[in-house]
Amino acid sequence: MKLKHNLILLIVLIVFASVILLVERPFENKTKKTREEASPLFPDLKVEQVKKIVVKKGNTTTTLENRDNLWYLLDKEAYPADPTIVEGVIKKIQDFKKINLASRKKDKHSLFEVKEGMGVEVILLGPEKKKLARFFIGKTGPDFLSTYIRKADSDDVYLYDDYLRADFDKQVNNWRDKTILAFNPTEVITLTISKLKEKETIALTKDTQDNWQLEEPISSLAKNPPIEKLLATLGNLKAADFADEEKEVKDSGIDDPAYQITVRLKDNRKKTLLVGNKKEKGQYYAKNDEKKYLFLLDQNTVESLVPKVKDLQKAKTESGEKTPQEKTEPPPPPSVSRR
Repeated sequence: MKLKHNLILLIVLIVFASVILLVERPFENKTKKTREEASPLFPDLKVEQVKKIVVKKGNTTTTLENRDNLWYLLDKEAYPADPTIVEGVIKKIQDFKKINLASRKKDKHSLFEVKEGMGVEVILLGPEKKKLARFFIGKTGPDFLSTYIRKADSDDVYLYDDYLRADFDKQVNNWRDKTILAFNPTEVITLTISKLKEKETIALTKDTQDNWQLEEPISSLAKNPPIEKLLATLGNLKAADFADEEKEVKDSGIDDPAYQITVRLKDNRKKTLLVGNKKEKGQYYAKNDEKKYLFLLDQNTVESLVPKVKDLQKAKTESGEKTPQEKTEPPPPPSVSRR
């Protein structure tokens, strides 16, 4: 009986302790507190000061440069870089803390792959090429979700609790800005979809009640939801990949496009997407008429931007009108009550 009582008490204590761990999370809070109290690896680093980022791996060097507050990837030419990715990388470097010290010994650098010439070297430069930060990204930690890092002017190696290779060890195209079109969909007042090979044009206009009206190839009230969905895609259109402009421009068909989609905004600006030939792997060549860069769009994306008229036309019954059949049918006979 006493044994049973002790067993019940033990179970109660285990459950109580589990609740405390789940709610209070003392170990997590301790880790968080330790991180907050730890010294930054680069205490003087500020995002606005960074003017150039150099990433080296083996014989490959990737250079990003800030020109008039716009980031560019310096490759064969200065190509717009994705500002979200670049600024995210700088902020991540700001978050580096002197925590989880793995080694203080120089002869361990090779073991953690943070020796110069190994791993990934990252350099941040400010105005007049002032060096703001330089460090080495080594191999992943034991859990494969962390990474060893070392500040260039120190022998100390830290285990950072994130997989940093995904942020810094990128292919050139993964730094580039994939934006094809960018505008506020709610500002659109006209939409024209030209299917040039099929010789069909769908023209739509938004009325003063924010309802869409079909003007071509037929005159009819349109459905708002599919048009709003189309504009949401078009207003934040990202490329699936980039075409090799030197090799593929002749085959792209962009000078004789299959589709041309144009929107006019409230301020009278126009945005146009040109879609050329279909490439292997179900992708289409595409281009913004304001940019010279040639992009690739997935087939599903292109198909969503060139709907059929019947998918946009609002049925008469939806607008409260009677169908022709309802207009010709005789009214039902009055019901006769029986007593």
